[in-house]
Amino acid sequence: DRSDDRQVEVKVGSLILETIANAFEEEGNSGSITLDAVSPESWDIGRASEDGDARTPPWEDLIGAATPRSRLVRCEVDLRSSTLKQRVICERHVAYPSVNPKVGCRKNRYIFCGVAHGEDAGPIAGVAKVDAETGAVDAWVPGPTEFGGAPQFVPRGDGAEDDGFLISVIFDGSAGRSDVVILDASDVAKGPICRFPLREAMPHGLGGGTWAEGLSCDEKLLKRKFTLLKMFKKKAQQWNKFDSSVSVSGLNNLFQKQGVKMR
Repeated sequence: DRSDDRQVEVKVGSLILETIANAFEEEGNSGSITLDAVSPESWDIGRASEDGDARTPPWEDLIGAATPRSRLVRCEVDLRSSTLKQRVICERHVAYPSVNPKVGCRKNRYIFCGVAHGEDAGPIAGVAKVDAETGAVDAWVPGPTEFGGAPQFVPRGDGAEDDGFLISVIFDGSAGRSDVVILDASDVAKGPICRFPLREAMPHGLGGGTWAEGLSCDEKLLKRKFTLLKMFKKKAQQWNKFDSSVSVSGLNNLFQKQGVKMR
């Protein structure tokens, strides 16, 4: 709280905030903070194996019923009473939220994000603009074998908050091709106003990742890497395991060598 320089702790219960789109103070009210964020219904990353030691690869859990739905929520934090109120802005499964940069850390109306093909959880495919005040969703979703990444908002000028373009990369699994799509942020539902292919296909799921020429990973390679990761995890547990079988007399001799006697 900037008014008296104290740290404020707020209990949030079972609330999970995965990605924050924006945060701001209402003008003239420094006693509250508003957060717009993606909130999963539960925290679940993969399934535990039968021995409880490892988890199945995440790509095997990207099925609607197996993945928690991530909704868009608005949280209002009262710093004076240390309380939080939340409401769901959009029930649809979303990811990669962002706002127009000019309203970053200021009150925003629109949130841009990626959406699944349907209402339920699933791989991100399309692009949406969500009205934080009314809950209205203006969305475009590609074909059933096409999946998108994180949409990037590019302002057209110094106009309205949604006056600009949304750019995303769409991977077509059936064609093995990736396209760049550009949508009008003021009317997302009408679909891309421009679409062109990339020279190389980019894997689906790069939400802020990087691309390197010649890099490609097939399913067999990913499974081998995941197996290797589990082996290292088991070894790390063995190496870091504490052995309490050392005798007291042995410790006494050790400390005596260091000039310290155990009492």
